[in-house]
Amino acid sequence: MQQNKKSFVKILDGYLDKVEITIDIIAFLGMTFTVLISIILRYVVRVPNLVGEEISRYFLVTVVFIGISMCMRVKGHMGVTIFVDHLPSRIQAVVRCFADLVSTATIFGISYFAWKYALAAVEHPQISVATGLPMYVMYAVMALGFTLSAIRLLILFWNDHLSITHPLSEKEGGNG
Repeated sequence: MQQNKKSFVKILDGYLDKVEITIDIIAFLGMTFTVLISIILRYVVRVPNLVGEEISRYFLVTVVFIGISMCMRVKGHMGVTIFVDHLPSRIQAVVRCFADLVSTATIFGISYFAWKYALAAVEHPQISVATGLPMYVMYAVMALGFTLSAIRLLILFWNDHLSITHPLSEKEGGNG
């Protein structure tokens, strides 16, 4: 492969970074703005802002579920490695590969069922109380977060266990 050509994995990683960061920044700013307005309305004007509270809750859910994927990229998720760390290095590699495979398969499964749940909510609509927002929108945000996380784990699995050149390694300029 030529030096100036980027691998598909690196292009996908960069694209996902931009999408996740953009969504999270917009959601975080929206949450901050709606909470600020709610505070002003509650303590200055003395009027409760039920719509703002609900909207800020939805922004927080968006930040969290998209943020899960962002943590996956830098391996910021929790893991208990005390037993694996005491194994011989060859066995550690096998156990870590197996654990990564199980984690990736599990998140793909959760993603699949999250999308099924979101689609079921389209067929049997629920509406939020204060804003009138169809709840399938928030269920789709949840499913999107799990899908992005599954793609991130697949990229990490490729990078850590299958790729010879490690397309996201420090040598290539990546963060992972």
